[in-house]
Amino acid sequence: MTSIITEQARRWAAEPFAPSVFPVGRNDVLRFAHAIGATDPVHTEVEAAHAAGYPDLLAPAYFPYVIRMHAANLAGRDRLEADGSASEDVPPLDVKRAMAGETEIEMGVPVFAGDTVTMHKEIVDLYEKVGRSGPMAFVKTQFTFWNQDSQLVMRERFTRIYR
Repeated sequence: MTSIITEQARRWAAEPFAPSVFPVGRNDVLRFAHAIGATDPVHTEVEAAHAAGYPDLLAPAYFPYVIRMHAANLAGRDRLEADGSASEDVPPLDVKRAMAGETEIEMGVPVFAGDTVTMHKEIVDLYEKVGRSGPMAFVKTQFTFWNQDSQLVMRERFTRIYR
């Protein structure tokens, strides 16, 4: 059987992505807290955050998704595939369908208003398996978020499956 992962796809997977820097503002923390229904005052009131020993508003868990989905990291309509995926995130494979696979998340230090978080994105694995409907390509992308003190904030490994 011929592999659906071509040399062109392997070169695509090896291409680096530019890091994305995000200065975390109080409004960012407030909006995320409101959007997810986080009612603890350490997320919404500076005085409560200080009283709890925090330097500023504490961002609720999974705040790095705000960074990942920030407008600076999104593609314009002219750079989207039919399923809404950014073209640069889709490997050059002769496939017709894509679906989400496994997601693994490792949490690090908390994020506070006033932090600067840098997101690094990379393709960490590209492999093939054969399923009932034929060959499938698996693309594992890793998003790693670091704060201004080089401390890990969050690491997400997301697998997308193409067939």
